[in-house]
Amino acid sequence: MSGKEFAAKIDKATGALTSYRLAGREMLAAPLEPNFWKAPNDNQYRSSYLGTVAPWRNATAGRRITAVEADQPSPDTARVIVRAILPVGQSPYTVTYRFGGGGRIDVLAEYRPGSDKNPLLPRFGMKLAVPRAYNQVTWYGRGPQETYWDRKTGGEIAIFRKPVEEMVHPYVRTQDTGNRTDTRWFTVTDDRGAGLRLVGAEPISFSVWPFTIDDVMAAAHPYELPRREFNTVFVDWRLHGVGGDDSWGALTHPEYTLPGNQPYRLAFAIVPAAPR
Repeated sequence: MSGKEFAAKIDKATGALTSYRLAGREMLAAPLEPNFWKAPNDNQYRSSYLGTVAPWRNATAGRRITAVEADQPSPDTARVIVRAILPVGQSPYTVTYRFGGGGRIDVLAEYRPGSDKNPLLPRFGMKLAVPRAYNQVTWYGRGPQETYWDRKTGGEIAIFRKPVEEMVHPYVRTQDTGNRTDTRWFTVTDDRGAGLRLVGAEPISFSVWPFTIDDVMAAAHPYELPRREFNTVFVDWRLHGVGGDDSWGALTHPEYTLPGNQPYRLAFAIVPAAPR
């Protein structure tokens, strides 16, 4: 797909957005693809969380693309629909990309359970990566500290700005970190303010890390985390809550979990962020 000042590519084998160029500059260091996995936090290492949600760890890599359909609903809009089956319960999963003027991409991800026995989801979202130069994060949502579904009332809703390195908390034991809830929009930009702006159709959660989920899973302590030459961007409808009523096995309250036997949808837009 291409238009004035932008070009984008979707891999027909994976259904992922693999390239997004603005004014000739590549904005993606890793594709935009589904994401269902969340690194455990310390509470969850001590409960049955990992065993319960384990089938979702490789759900993205194990998805099977069944169709990639393209059409042009209007003279200035192109649409690509990617249909897939997830290995967890053989569940249908669809991503719809709508390309409009000015480089705007509207993304809609939809999940339907293929089985009423599907386990809890760690998260329902998508992820991508941007080059390291896009190292400034601004958001309109809760902050300035991290907030989670069941730990957010201490975060005020306002506009905040931090470098990527300050978006994560250096927990003594390496774990999931840096989520921000009730976010209306956020940007990931360079020092001039050029980059990407992501806008939720409804309030979303997001985080930006200077490393990957696999890095977090492999490390025991913060000093073992590498500083990658890219920044990982997570955009989510929700994450499984942190729990923590005690530190010896209490599960997250049910109202802050994502049952696998119900549908979910995530809608957001990607638009260029112009230099200040």
